[in-house]
Order: sequence, then C-alpha cells, then structure tokens
Amino acid sequence: MEPDIIINENQLIKIENEISNCDEDFALATPLYDDLIDFNKNNDFDKDLSEKNLDINSNKTKTKIDLIKGCSLIVNLDKFKDKYVFDENFFFFFEDIDLCKRIKKMKENIFVFNNIKIFHGSGKGVDSDINLEYDDFRNWNYYWSRFYYHKKHYGYLKSFFMHFSKLVRFFISFIALFFFSKNRFRKNKSRFFGLFSSIVGIKSSVSDNILNKN
Repeated sequence: MEPDIIINENQLIKIENEISNCDEDFALATPLYDDLIDFNKNNDFDKDLSEKNLDINSNKTKTKIDLIKGCSLIVNLDKFKDKYVFDENFFFFFEDIDLCKRIKKMKENIFVFNNIKIFHGSGKGVDSDINLEYDDFRNWNYYWSRFYYHKKHYGYLKSFFMHFSKLVRFFISFIALFFFSKNRFRKNKSRFFGLFSSIVGIKSSVSDNILNKN
C-alpha cells in the first residue's frame, strides 16, 4: 500500500474474504478506489490496455480489467514463482503498467473488487516543503520510464520515433523559457533530461544527480 491510501481494518478483512471466496483464478487484484475509472478511461500509457466498456462499481462483486494502479495491488505470488513481480529497472513510474502488460501477455486475470472502496489521495503523501524537487523528480522519472516501457514492449526504434518530437519540444522549451518562466523551464528541463537519459541508456536511479548537474 502507498502512504496516500486510506483503508480500514474492516476493509482488509473484506479483501481477505473476497480472495478466499473468489471462484476464478487471478494474478492481480485491487479494491475499488476513486480514480481508477478515470485512470483507465484517460489511459495514454498503452492503448492495448484500454477498456472500451468499463463496468466497475456495478452489481457484480468483481470486474475483470486490464489496467490497475500500483497503489493497492494484491499479488498472487503463486503466479510469479519463476518470474519477477516488478521490473527493477523502473523507478516510481510505469512499473505497475508494465506488470499489467505482462499479466495480459500471460493471459492471467486482473480483478477489481467492486464492493470494497478505498481512498487514494494521489500525491498527498508528499511534504509541501519539497514540492519543486518532487515535481522535478516526477517529470524526470515519468519520461525515463515512458521511453523504457515502450522500448521493452515494442522495441527501441518504435519507442524512439514515438518520443522524438517530445524530446525536441522539451529541449526547445527549456532553452527558450529560461528568462521567462522558471517553473516551466524546470519542468521541461527535467522532462528532457529524463527522456534523453532513457534513450541513451542511463539508469533511472541516477536521476537526482542528473538534475543537480544540469
């Protein structure tokens, strides 16, 4: 569970009961959370994981789905005895998307338990004193991970051509905005160096050093 998740003991008991009484095999599951539907409908991570007719929070106790967040994952470890759960090359972004993608390739199930709803306050666990640094961190790692994810599943060239226009746009923007908007300058600078680092094969774990040097 992430620190911005609110869940009570009664809900944990309900989750245990749902798992025990589940009549279908699954690899991943999650209770319902407030931004799950928007997360799926606005998915721009991978259209192969898109849901056309998302039937969540219905009269059914569970819904089969392709894409869930990593904020409240229930993992059936029996499905991963000879496989890793998370790809450790990812840091902070896309590790949950990658996991869902691999589950789909394995032809295993992902369920949402509709009758258990928890609260996910996305980003609420961050100290307000480090908001600027956190934004830099997020922007760097998001685009590093985005390129790596598409390279992993669709190949380097496809990922490169998918991201090249963004790389150019971020570079032009952070150069042009230096004297006009410090916030937008920082944002585009972080995005550029995160994406560039992924393209040239620099690991995501060095993101803080990259930002401090540039």
